[in-house]
This record gives sequence, structure tokens and C-alpha cells, in this order.
Amino acid sequence: MKLGSRLKLFTTLRARLFLGFLTLSLPLVLLIILLLPKINKVILLSQKINEANISPILDTQIFQARDIVSHWILTGDARDQKNFMQIWDEINQTKDTWNDALTKLGDPVILEHWHRLEELYEPVYHAQFQVMSMSRTHDSLAAMNQYIERVRPISNEMIDIIDGKYNAQGRRMGGLYEEIKEKINRHTLKIDNSLQILKHSAYALLFLAVILTIIVPLITQRILATPIDKVINIARRIAAGDRDVVINIEDEDRLSQMLSSLKLMQDAIRNNEQKLLNNENETRALLEKLVSSSKKLSQYSSKVAAGDLHERLSMNNDDVLYDLGKDLNKMTDGLASITQRITEVSNEIVTMISMVKNSAHEQNESINSQASAIHEISTSLEEIDKSSKQTMSKAQTLREVAKNTYEQGKLGAESVNQSIEGIKISEEKMNLIAHTILDLSNHTQQIGEITGVVNTLAQQSKMLALNAAIEASKAGEAGKGFAVVAAEVRHLAEQSEQSTIQVQKILEDIRRATEKAVLVTQEGTKTLGEGIERLRKAGEVIQTLSKMINDAAISTQHIEIAIRQETVGIEQIVESMYEINRTTATFSAGINEMMDFINKLDEIAVHLKEDVNLYKV
Repeated sequence: MKLGSRLKLFTTLRARLFLGFLTLSLPLVLLIILLLPKINKVILLSQKINEANISPILDTQIFQARDIVSHWILTGDARDQKNFMQIWDEINQTKDTWNDALTKLGDPVILEHWHRLEELYEPVYHAQFQVMSMSRTHDSLAAMNQYIERVRPISNEMIDIIDGKYNAQGRRMGGLYEEIKEKINRHTLKIDNSLQILKHSAYALLFLAVILTIIVPLITQRILATPIDKVINIARRIAAGDRDVVINIEDEDRLSQMLSSLKLMQDAIRNNEQKLLNNENETRALLEKLVSSSKKLSQYSSKVAAGDLHERLSMNNDDVLYDLGKDLNKMTDGLASITQRITEVSNEIVTMISMVKNSAHEQNESINSQASAIHEISTSLEEIDKSSKQTMSKAQTLREVAKNTYEQGKLGAESVNQSIEGIKISEEKMNLIAHTILDLSNHTQQIGEITGVVNTLAQQSKMLALNAAIEASKAGEAGKGFAVVAAEVRHLAEQSEQSTIQVQKILEDIRRATEKAVLVTQEGTKTLGEGIERLRKAGEVIQTLSKMINDAAISTQHIEIAIRQETVGIEQIVESMYEINRTTATFSAGINEMMDFINKLDEIAVHLKEDVNLYKV
């Protein structure tokens, strides 16, 4: 049982697809399994080659250090000490690089030679350092040469380890460089072999993948297409109407489940067709009963439509339209009752319409006469309104003129007041000018007194200069210089005397002019006082006139307000008369419309009475 279930598991649709895609991915899995170790090996070897590919400068650095020491012994150049320390720093860095690379390379023979080389670096450095540290004297030079000779065999051994010893042909062989090169060549050969193997494996797996890509889809298509074609064939036969298709279900996979669904669909279609057939027979019998009942209802409805309300419809309880027939009988009874009521009401309507028609005719005549009277009143009121508006317009014009005159009067009064104020200011200025002129007269008098003193001093200076000139002439040659000074002083005194005389004349003219100016300002002040009094009287007259004009403007405004109120009242009366006229016209139109409606209602009542008489109750 377990074996059978496992076999069915591999025959399901999902299992087939899984196996197909697993087969397609198998070459890739094999390729990965085979190539990963080779790739890792190639990567490891490449790393070793890169690490072993170090700079071959060890022997060069040893020669450089030895040359620097020799140059120091010969020349004593101070730069050699700096170069010596720098080259040994580079040697130490190179040693560290080589040590890391050779340790990773892991070759025991190379490591043995390298450790020996490291041991020789120490004595060489100490010997050279001692030489570079000595002071250069005649005795020290001999010691330096001894140190150099002692270190030379060590450095030669180091070169032999690095580059190898000389063979019979005079070439160095078997050094570290040679061993590392052979190691690199062996690793490179292994990489080439691994790459060749990878290439052949890739070609083989690619060929296998191509074959599987072609074969597996064909096999999968053939395995899946057969049951799917079977399902499609069964579905087409069922769709064509074949309800007896035999559906055999052998397995439990997805295709078998699809066949089960088709079988269930086939059974459901068969059952639904049987139910539809039964329903069709029942519907046919019910339709025959419905047609028979419809004929009875149609005949009865035709009689009722023709006006025969005496008969009633008789139907059995098992009729399909029994309830409808019962409702038609009730409708006929109601229609007969309504017809009787309509007949009675239509007779009453005809009588009432005649009465309303006569009353409406009388109201129409009364309204027409009333509308004529209202039209005459409205015409008279319109003439009164026009006259009031003209009067109000004239009152407004008069009020505006009075208002403008009052405003001009106010402006005139203000101008008079401003003129009075200006004249008062001018009067004050005239008084100030008079006082200023009087002060000027006093100052000129004081200046005259000062010029008199100056004139006296000038005359005295003139006399003194004359006396000095006389005394200088008496002194002879010794008094010539003093005589010149005395002459200049006398000349200045004469000029001062003449200037004071001119100043006194000018001051006299100023005094006379100030006296005239004082008289003029006094007369101007008196004239300004008289002008102020006249302007004050004119201002009082203008204010009185402005007040009278203002009173007239106020009276005009009262008149305008009264006329405006009267105009508003007249306009309201006119508007009311218009409203009455419109209402009367509307009412008259309503009466006319009502007359038309009454006439139409009369016609309708007559036709209604004729139509009701068709029904026989």
C-alpha cells in the first residue's frame, strides 16, 4: 500500500513538473559542485603567487649600505650618516615584507634560508653602525678598515643566500630569488591545469544541459498533454449536449480532480434539464387557465366601457384571475355609485353656474364705471403733483441762493476780521518802526559825539606830529627817520580829521531822515486806526446782512420741507390711485377670466351630463 501511494506521488502533475525542472537544474548543480573546489584552489594559488611576488631589492640594499660606509671612510661626508640610517630603515621594511610573504608561502627550504639571512643582518648592522659613529682620526681610519674587512665575508654570505653561489660558468645559482621563482612557476602550472579542467568540465556540463533542455520539455509535454486532451474532449462533448459521456477517474492527482469536477457538472446539468422540463409543463397548464380567464375579463371590460353597469362578472374560486375579477366587480359597483353622484352634482353645477354668470356680469359693469372715475382723479392728482414739484424746485433754488449768499457773507465777515487783524499787526509794526527809528537817531547822536572826540584827537595828533617834525629838523641827520614817522602821523591825522567831518555830515543826513520817518510813521499809525474803525463798522453791517440772509434761507428751507411733504403726500395718493386702478384692472381681468372660466365650466357641465347619461345604472 505504501509503495503504491509513493508511485502515485511521482505520477501527479506537481511531481512531474518538479522532476522536470529538477532534471534541468541538475547540470548547474553538478557544475557548481565540481567547480567550487577548483575555483577555491585557483584563488588560493593566486594569493600565494601575489604574496611571493615581492620586490627583489635585498642584495641591492646590502650593496648600497656598504657603499655608503665606504664613502664615509673616504670623505667623511655628514650626509652619509643620514643616508645610512635611511637605507637601514628601508632594509628593515623590506625584511618585514619578505618575512610575511615567505611565511604565507610556507616552503620549509625557503624559510630555512631566510632565517639564516635574518641572522646575518644583525652583525652587519652593528659593525657598520660602529664605523659610522667613530670620529675620523688617523688611528680611527685603521680601525674602520678592520671593521669593514671583518664584515665583508658576512655580507658576501648574505649575497650568496639571496642571489646564489657562482657555478663553473660564472653565474649565480640556487639563491632565494631562484627558489621563489621556481615555486611561483609550480603554482602557475597548477593554476593552468585547474583552468583546463574547469574548461573541459564546463563544456561537458553545457552539452548535458542543452540535451536535457531539449529532452525534458518534450517528455513533460507528452506526459501532461495526454490527460489534458482527454479532459478537453470530455468538456467539448458535454458542451455539445452529450449527457451520457462516461468519465473514468483512476488517480487522485489534479487532472483526476478536474475530471471529477466535469462529472459533477454533467450530473448537475442533467438534473437542471429535468427540472426545467417539469417547470415547462406546469407553466403551459397555468398559461391555458390564464388565457381563459383573460377572455372573460376582456368581454366584461368591453361591456363596462360601453356603459353597461348592470351586469357583474361571475368566476370560480379556482380561476387564476379570481381576485382580479372580484376587484373588477367592486370597481363596477363604485363606478355606478360615482356616476349617480356625478349626475346629481352636474345638475346642481349647471344651476349655480347660471347664477354666478349673472352676478359676474353685474360686477364687471360696476368695476368699469369705477375705473373711469379713478382715472379722472389720477389725472387731476398728476397735475397737482407737477405743480408742487415746480414750486419745490423754485424753493430749492431760492434756498441755494440764500445759502450761497449767507456763505459769502460769512466769508466777507471773516475777510473783514482778517483785514482788521492785519491792520492791527501793521499798526504794531509801524509803532515798532517808529521806536526803532528813534533808537537809530539816538545811536547816530552817540556816533556824532564819538566822531567829535576822534576829530579832536586827530587835531591833537596833527599838532604833535608838527612839533615832532620841527624837533626832527633840529636834530639834523639823526632825526631824519623820526621826521618821516612824524610826517606819516600828521598825514594820518589829517585823513582822520577829514573822515570824521564826512561822518558827521552823513550822521546829520541820517538824523534829518529819521525825523521825517518818525513823522510819516505817526501819520501812518493814525491812518491805520481810522481804517480799522471803518472796517469794524463794515464787518458789523456784513454780519447783520448775513444773519438776515440766513433767516431767509431758513424760512425758504421750511417752505421747501412743507412743499416736499405735500409732494410726498400727493405722490402717495397718486400711487394709491394707481394701485387702486391696477387692482381694479386686475379685478376686472379676473372677472373676465372668471366669466370665461364660467362659460367653459358651463360647457364642461353640459358635456359631463351628456357623458354620464351614457352609463346605464
